[in-house]
Formats: sequence, structure tokens, C-alpha cells
Amino acid sequence: MFKKTRVRQIIEQLQKNLSDREISGVLGVSRNSAARIRQASDERRKAWNT
Repeated sequence: MFKKTRVRQIIEQLQKNLSDREISGVLGVSRNSAARIRQASDERRKAWNT
């Protein structure tokens, strides 16, 4: 599990519209980790908009 600061860093990169591959290169995390955070963020955004 990631620390909250790492999740925040990933979300900041997502807001810059970077791909999972680009995020993994910038932050040194796996593409799968970036994808999991992206998916969780998308799900929360959908729930918030409903």
C-alpha cells in the first residue's frame, strides 16, 4: 500500500493527463500501481457526480 503522499503525487500527475507509463517513469512506481490509483480516482469522481 502506498503512503498518502505517494497517492497524492500520482493524482497530481493524473491531473496533468499523463499516461500510466509516463507516471511510472516520473515517479518510479509500477504502471499497475498508477492504473489502480487512476481507477479508484475515476470511481470516486463518478460517485461524487451522481
